Amino acid sequence: TTYEAGVNTNRICNCQESCLNTKVNYRGCENDNAMNCSIQSWYNKVAKCDGYRDCIYGKDEYDCEHQFGVSCQSNNVSLWVQPIDLCKSESRCDNQEDNNTATTCSRSIGTCTAVSHSGINLTREYYESQRCQKASATFRFHLVCLDGMNLINCTNSDVVFTCKHVNTSETITLTDAALCRSYDLCADGINNLCQFDPPKSLHRHFICDGNEDLKNEVEDAKCKLLETSITCKRRIRSRNNDRELPILKNWVLDGIQDCEDGKDEDASLWRPCKIQNHEEKNWIPRHQKCELRFNCRNKNTAIPLETMCKTNVDATCQLSNDVCAIAYDQANLTLEAVTLNETVKVIARHYPGILKDTSSYTTHILHESYGTEPIKILVEKNIDFNCTDLYGEVYVYIACLGLCATPTPCPLHRTKIHHSNSCPFLKGHDRIMTLTKANNLTFVEKIKIRGEDNLTMEDRFINKEIYQCDNGNCIPYYDVCNLIDNCGDGSDEEFCENNFHCKKTGRYISKKMLCDGVKHCDQGEDECSSSCSSGALKSIIPKVWLQVVAWIIGIPATIVNLMVIVKNIRNLAVVSNHTKINFFMTVLVTIIATGDLLVGIYLIGISIENLSWNNFCNNEWEWLTSGKCSAYGILSTVGSQVSLFSMTVLSVYRAYILRQFIPNKNVDRSFYLKTLGVTAVIVITSLLIALLPVNKRLELEYFFNGYYVDELPFIARPRKLPEIRAILEGYYNNRSLIENADVHQVKDLIDNMIAKPQLQDGIDFSPRIEFRVLGFYGSSGSCIFKYFVNTDDSQYHYSMILIVVNFSCFLVISASYLMVNAITMRSASKVGKGNIGQLQRKISFIIGTDFLCWFPFIIVCLLHFYRVFDATKFYPEFSVLILPINSLVNPLLYDSNNFFVKMPKKVGSVARQCRHQINSWSRKALNMAVMELRGETDQQSVAASTHITTAGPKPSVCEL
Repeated sequence: TTYEAGVNTNRICNCQESCLNTKVNYRGCENDNAMNCSIQSWYNKVAKCDGYRDCIYGKDEYDCEHQFGVSCQSNNVSLWVQPIDLCKSESRCDNQEDNNTATTCSRSIGTCTAVSHSGINLTREYYESQRCQKASATFRFHLVCLDGMNLINCTNSDVVFTCKHVNTSETITLTDAALCRSYDLCADGINNLCQFDPPKSLHRHFICDGNEDLKNEVEDAKCKLLETSITCKRRIRSRNNDRELPILKNWVLDGIQDCEDGKDEDASLWRPCKIQNHEEKNWIPRHQKCELRFNCRNKNTAIPLETMCKTNVDATCQLSNDVCAIAYDQANLTLEAVTLNETVKVIARHYPGILKDTSSYTTHILHESYGTEPIKILVEKNIDFNCTDLYGEVYVYIACLGLCATPTPCPLHRTKIHHSNSCPFLKGHDRIMTLTKANNLTFVEKIKIRGEDNLTMEDRFINKEIYQCDNGNCIPYYDVCNLIDNCGDGSDEEFCENNFHCKKTGRYISKKMLCDGVKHCDQGEDECSSSCSSGALKSIIPKVWLQVVAWIIGIPATIVNLMVIVKNIRNLAVVSNHTKINFFMTVLVTIIATGDLLVGIYLIGISIENLSWNNFCNNEWEWLTSGKCSAYGILSTVGSQVSLFSMTVLSVYRAYILRQFIPNKNVDRSFYLKTLGVTAVIVITSLLIALLPVNKRLELEYFFNGYYVDELPFIARPRKLPEIRAILEGYYNNRSLIENADVHQVKDLIDNMIAKPQLQDGIDFSPRIEFRVLGFYGSSGSCIFKYFVNTDDSQYHYSMILIVVNFSCFLVISASYLMVNAITMRSASKVGKGNIGQLQRKISFIIGTDFLCWFPFIIVCLLHFYRVFDATKFYPEFSVLILPINSLVNPLLYDSNNFFVKMPKKVGSVARQCRHQINSWSRKALNMAVMELRGETDQQSVAASTHITTAGPKPSVCEL
């Protein structure tokens, strides 16, 4: 029945299974020298004294301290007779130790069902020497009793447990040899509660126990999903494992006691969670709340949210697969493998149609097997294959054929032998496994194809391109390396160089998305890893030079503007009779300095926050949705707008008084009130601009940026409204409903996707879903006003209006100072030339700095609005350098008394006085030192020394 020609002779009788039907593996090998372990290299690999005969004569079990089997000599050869071969009519030992009725076969226990090597079941008598054997996991021919009767009341193992016998209800003792068998020895069936198919069967008490039994089957992340918060000692465990381990969810109140103390079956410790309108019920610890679930709608089922979006393969809820696929942007396949016929595939940039000319293609064969028709792969020439952009079967072909531009390992590994039901869709007499020329096993399918005469149909065996997962599942090549865990254990994506694995969700993203400045993983592993050399997303202020600039501008701007405020307030308080012009300008300059002071404080505060967030990349969304971020944004916006509006009013007022030749009278009560009114308008307007976006009533309606719900895997990172609408459309399949829904209705639609537990005794035990809103100031880590908008943003009208207003202020300031310059030029005869030149330079500097600040900014905002490019990446530069630079320059521009110009001279004068005093003190100290050295103490010596040291030019401090 098997394809005999497919087995190479050097693989026969080598103690390794090469055939799927395992009996063929050992046919004719009983006396073969390859199995006598005479070769030392082979003998070193076998397990000694494990109760399994690996060598033909049992050399690996000879003279071991077994409680079963017999060691003896046979024709001067050391022999170990396994329990199944004891007490037979023919003896294998020279002294008949294996058939001695006085010792080995003296005590009969009873009869049981056994199996012969011919595969026929029979009833046999078994003896004390045949009890407590270690049963093979693979071969049923090694079992003394098929019903396990010879394994009862044994203790010869590290794993020992007790249960009630299935027939007699007596308490019996068993070892791990009785686990995962085809028979039940325990009344509650606990010995057969196993996971996975043979030979990888594992009892459920060894799952998630901290050992390496299931290294490739259940990862730590999956164990977290299975475990509850209540622990106990498991009934079946090794002697040295006395720890309390978490009770798994599927053990709770299932009628089988898994814990020694019965906690898993104690109803007082557990609370039932039944989802509304669903029959399914699960149990949780009584002190916890019921878990939320994803409503699959059409199947009347609900899956746990914590398992959702971990893998794209969820047979119980296809709707969750669709939602997660939309939320996580599956990759577009850039190339496809087109099947022309059963034995030819073509990889090209465009569909080749009927292929007649093969000159532009090279022919490759991936698997060349014995006695089979190989599949030819035609690859278009002159293509530079970047394998990070390839997925599925195209990636498999190109990588395994060595055609990638950079060396890329082949994701295919040696096909393993698994249980016959590992690949259920391959069952059938026309599908077999055979060997390739590389000594790998591969699947083969028998099909009918046209013969050379193009008329008759011939039977041919062709390679079936099937990938066998580590867990035994089988998938086609187009499901390998396609960014989806189709195996369920990740083995189909493990050896692929085109993906990056997101640890929290278990999903895979394209490698080209790694370190691109956008978080595609929920926890940002794709941007926060050490492999990302760029500073993007690593801190609030992402670049080191910007962090330095923030301190350089922030600290001087705060100090200088604070000095201006103090000086102006003192002048206003000290002088009793102010002229109107002087008073109004002083007040406006003070307001400008106050706004610039707020900007300086913002820079210092954001720099301190930048230092305090050590793990900002992973916690970025917490910062962006925090009240502190909004507070810094408000501070920056109020400061900028107060300063800009005050400069606008000041420039208009200067032009007005020069144009109208307003007399400079003293301030009266009416003028005080007018000045106060102008100040109030500037401050209140700036506050309203900054505070309206954070108003709770207006935020969702006009300033909504996105939702962030950590409990929901499909929006576990901030999602903008268009993204959320796409997810909802995939769930409800109703475009008109989604498009017409406002933000409040969108929230309700999201909430309806969640199946909530029903009330129990009038008490709601379900957890609350916290919808965190990504606010107006959460568009960037620097929390600046959202200037860069387009029509997709709900607040684009508001932002564009402010941009137009600010640009108008810039135009007004420029026009006003140009008018001031023109008026002063006409009055040149009345004003000295030097003063005119100085005034012109100051006016040019004011206009120039405003131009360099606002004009490029407005242009970038417009380019972003019209989608020429994405300007959001420039937020750090504008928030730290471009916009705040005026906060440092303004005190110098509006310094009417030349306070900061005169300051260096004052500082120099003070420094000279200090130096003169230091010189005087130094000379006196030198005189005293000279007197002490000479021993002179009388007045004459003092006078002489003083005369000497003071005569001639005075020495400097350095000379002294």
